[in-house]
Amino acid sequence: MITKLYYDLESRSESDLKKQGAFKYARDKTTETIMFQYAYDDGPIVVLDLAKGQKIPPQVILDLTNPRMLKVGANNLGFDNQVLEHRHGIKIPAEQCKDILQLATLYNLPGNLSGLAKALKLEERYWKDSKGKEWIKLFSIPQPKNSKWRKAGHTFCDHTTHPEEWKAYCAYGGQDIETTRACEKAMPDWNDSEYERAVIVADHHINCRGVMVDEHYLRNVIRLTDREADRLRKEVEEITGGIRATQRDKFKLWVNTKWPEAKLENTQAATFDRLLEVRKDMPEVVRRVLELSRMATATSVAKFSKMLNFMCEDGRLRGMFRYGGAGATMRWAGTGPQLQNITRGSMKPWEIAAFVSAVKMWRSEADDYLLPPSLLKQATSCIRASIIATPGNKFRDGDWSSMEGRGLAWVSGEHKILDAYREGKNLYYLNGVNMFNIPYEEMHKKHPLYMVCKVTELSMGYAGGVPAFAGMAKNYRLDLDGLARGLYEQNVIPEWAFSQANRLYHNPKFQKNIAATGLDKEVWLALDSIKRMWREGRPKTVAFWKQLDDCTRAAINNPGMVYTCGHNGMLRIDVTKDSKGDNWLRIRLPSGRYLSYMWPAISGRKEKKRKEPIAWVVVEIDGEFMQEAVYEEPEDGEEDEDDDDSDTIVSFWCMTDAGLQKRYAHGGVWCNNVVQGLCRDLLAHKIVQSEEQGWQWVMHVHDQGVSDLPAIDPRREPAFQKFLCELADWATTQDYPMPIEADVDLTLRFNKG
Repeated sequence: MITKLYYDLESRSESDLKKQGAFKYARDKTTETIMFQYAYDDGPIVVLDLAKGQKIPPQVILDLTNPRMLKVGANNLGFDNQVLEHRHGIKIPAEQCKDILQLATLYNLPGNLSGLAKALKLEERYWKDSKGKEWIKLFSIPQPKNSKWRKAGHTFCDHTTHPEEWKAYCAYGGQDIETTRACEKAMPDWNDSEYERAVIVADHHINCRGVMVDEHYLRNVIRLTDREADRLRKEVEEITGGIRATQRDKFKLWVNTKWPEAKLENTQAATFDRLLEVRKDMPEVVRRVLELSRMATATSVAKFSKMLNFMCEDGRLRGMFRYGGAGATMRWAGTGPQLQNITRGSMKPWEIAAFVSAVKMWRSEADDYLLPPSLLKQATSCIRASIIATPGNKFRDGDWSSMEGRGLAWVSGEHKILDAYREGKNLYYLNGVNMFNIPYEEMHKKHPLYMVCKVTELSMGYAGGVPAFAGMAKNYRLDLDGLARGLYEQNVIPEWAFSQANRLYHNPKFQKNIAATGLDKEVWLALDSIKRMWREGRPKTVAFWKQLDDCTRAAINNPGMVYTCGHNGMLRIDVTKDSKGDNWLRIRLPSGRYLSYMWPAISGRKEKKRKEPIAWVVVEIDGEFMQEAVYEEPEDGEEDEDDDDSDTIVSFWCMTDAGLQKRYAHGGVWCNNVVQGLCRDLLAHKIVQSEEQGWQWVMHVHDQGVSDLPAIDPRREPAFQKFLCELADWATTQDYPMPIEADVDLTLRFNKG
């Protein structure tokens, strides 16, 4: 009995797929299917040349919507199904589909067919033809306006202009089906559960539903920010004598001439920010030029244009959330405008409303009096306001409070912290009590040590040390020199913590790592002391890092054995083999889902000379947890003279934006992945339930969910808050349930986060 229908298609369009996204591409009237490929089970592959007039057989069309037939493809939910629905009227229910590229993300495998086939070690014949990109560029993308083909009346090249290449293109299309089938058979299966399929379906529904944007506001704010950026660039040119920041060599020469001490090596935004923040000796003219250049090239306001580009005809952004896009943890990532990564800003709700109103009222230069003087800065704070509820509706905007902190305390068994969450205490204030002996009642956001307590809490949970604190402090624009000076002046660092930090500072094993932080001795000692003071109050958390590292190492050394760790042994760690005999390290989360790591190994840390480390990992040497710089392994024959075989590190391979790459891990990395994965599973549970209960979610950002319902709907803030705080069964099976808290706003625009 036939049970599966494999299918794929090739298309062409004047719509730019990369700049506008698959959902808008599929809806574009110029989009057409030029090739359709299919096969039943292990049967022969049929390639239909639709550009030559062939038609999809009626039986295949029926089977594409037959609930008893499983439809299998590669990116079929995110692309093929959209084209079939909007260009052919064939709507395939997501519940009847299997997308192997989405399933690949469950194992941190490549999200493209060729990369997946290579990672699964399939025969080379299954790798996609390297000429595929050339054929797509030739047949699926409009020819340049000045090309000979365009002048001859061909918007696209096809079988009439390139008959031999077209024939090869058709063979290329058939290869996709063959590779899809082979990848499906070779794929691991331990995460391919019925529940995870439900998550994929619910995710697809949210992507198809989309979220509305304020088109009028977008068009006006783009015009205004572009105009302001042009003005700032012209001012830069007036000061520099016609030199623009994009003229890198000339710009560097101008800065270094005006300010020789700068020794400017590049014109990157991060370099400008660092100089503006720390160099008080900068000449005013240079400071003005750098400030103007940064404002004129701010990438954050580019999101306005991206939103407009991805907006469908009905004013909605679709396909914004990429299932499993964040790697091993399986948290969602964004696409296009990246709604997961919008600048928060510092403006109050009424200030945002006033800015949006002024921008929408603007018609011409005669209305400039309506606009604020710091247009670009305020626009950056008002990007979120571009997202609006459907007319007649309101957002139920729910935000879980301190989800990662609660998850870490729960999985590690840090009961005192769990109790503090249950009692509604502020963890930043509690750090003031535990670290500096400040009475809880005296802690407040203006307290001199409040930001120290906050940054410590945000940076230390995953075995973070001095580099983690320094990196987080930079996000909050904290002056580390001033911070350290204040700690010493207030005499709040206990002698035991400073003594241990000082001993570590003089340990020869750590000299290169300390130097890599770029911090002065007194600053480094202060930050390392803070680390110790925080860890003193989190003994279960510190022990959890060690448990994770010990268990992963034991599992790698003893494949087939299962090791448990975490509170009440809620995590199970083992190494298993796939169908090709390759090893996988697995960490089973309380939900039953596995974090999966390919080709795990334990090896000595080696390095070769290079300016920057490729990664920072947490290591334990002489009883100390510390972040250490890891450098690229040397080529064969380049052994490090100081290499110690007993000094080892765990490595694995995973998917990154640059393809499959080697990564390094220790207790802190595993802890991060476990907690992030746990939080992802809590969100996934709510995503599935939201579809089942009709909450009409239109977006979710990290630990935040947004429902778009009629304003008169009786389900208001309290009901949505109750819904968000109802735990999945697996989160209530330990000594006591994970404490969950959520805040909910009823809004017309997206402003939270």
